[in-house]
Amino acid sequence: MRNLLLFLATFYPLILLSQNTNSDYNPIKTVADFVNESYDARGVGIGNTGSATPADINSTFWNPAKYVYIN
Repeated sequence: MRNLLLFLATFYPLILLSQNTNSDYNPIKTVADFVNESYDARGVGIGNTGSATPADINSTFWNPAKYVYIN
Protein backbone atom coordinates (compact mmCIF):
# COMPACT_ATOMS: atom_id res chain seq x y z
CA MET A 1 0.00 0.00 0.00
CA ARG A 2 2.83 2.35 0.81
CA ASN A 3 4.44 1.69 -2.57
CA LEU A 4 1.20 2.45 -4.35
CA LEU A 5 0.81 5.77 -2.54
CA LEU A 6 4.44 6.64 -3.27
CA PHE A 7 3.93 5.76 -6.93
CA LEU A 8 0.77 7.86 -7.22
CA ALA A 9 2.29 10.79 -5.35
CA THR A 10 5.26 10.74 -7.72
CA PHE A 11 3.70 10.13 -11.11
CA TYR A 12 0.19 11.55 -10.84
CA PRO A 13 1.36 15.18 -11.07
CA LEU A 14 3.52 14.26 -14.06
CA ILE A 15 0.56 12.66 -15.78
CA LEU A 16 -1.56 15.75 -15.20
CA LEU A 17 1.16 18.08 -16.47
CA SER A 18 1.70 16.01 -19.59
CA GLN A 19 -1.86 16.63 -20.79
CA ASN A 20 -2.17 19.32 -23.44
CA THR A 21 -4.57 21.93 -22.09
CA ASN A 22 -3.70 24.54 -24.70
CA SER A 23 -6.89 25.48 -26.54
CA ASP A 24 -4.85 26.93 -29.44
CA TYR A 25 -3.62 23.47 -30.47
CA ASN A 26 -4.26 23.12 -34.18
CA PRO A 27 -2.44 20.24 -35.92
CA ILE A 28 -1.60 20.53 -39.59
CA LYS A 29 -3.52 17.96 -41.61
CA THR A 30 -1.76 17.13 -44.86
CA VAL A 31 -3.36 13.83 -45.83
CA ALA A 32 -5.00 15.00 -49.07
CA ASP A 33 -3.57 18.46 -49.48
CA PHE A 34 -3.39 18.02 -53.26
CA VAL A 35 -7.19 18.33 -53.36
CA ASN A 36 -6.92 22.03 -52.49
CA GLU A 37 -4.85 22.92 -55.56
CA SER A 38 -6.30 25.56 -57.82
CA TYR A 39 -7.22 25.01 -61.46
CA ASP A 40 -6.78 28.46 -62.89
CA ALA A 41 -3.30 29.92 -63.37
CA ARG A 42 -4.67 33.45 -63.49
CA GLY A 43 -6.49 33.06 -60.18
CA VAL A 44 -3.43 31.56 -58.51
CA GLY A 45 -1.24 34.31 -59.93
CA ILE A 46 -3.21 36.95 -58.07
CA GLY A 47 -3.02 35.14 -54.76
CA ASN A 48 -5.84 32.57 -55.00
CA THR A 49 -8.45 35.26 -55.44
CA GLY A 50 -10.13 33.88 -58.52
CA SER A 51 -13.41 35.44 -57.53
CA ALA A 52 -11.98 38.79 -58.68
CA THR A 53 -11.37 37.51 -62.22
CA PRO A 54 -13.84 37.96 -65.08
CA ALA A 55 -16.29 35.18 -65.90
CA ASP A 56 -14.80 32.28 -67.86
CA ILE A 57 -14.73 28.48 -67.84
CA ASN A 58 -12.76 28.44 -64.56
CA SER A 59 -15.67 30.04 -62.73
CA THR A 60 -16.74 26.54 -61.69
CA PHE A 61 -13.91 26.44 -59.19
CA TRP A 62 -13.92 30.01 -57.95
CA ASN A 63 -17.50 31.24 -58.13
CA PRO A 64 -20.20 29.44 -60.14
CA ALA A 65 -22.49 32.47 -59.90
CA LYS A 66 -20.35 34.15 -62.56
CA TYR A 67 -21.82 31.84 -65.23
CA VAL A 68 -24.63 34.35 -65.62
CA TYR A 69 -22.17 36.84 -67.10
CA ILE A 70 -20.53 34.54 -69.69
CA ASN A 71 -21.32 35.61 -73.27
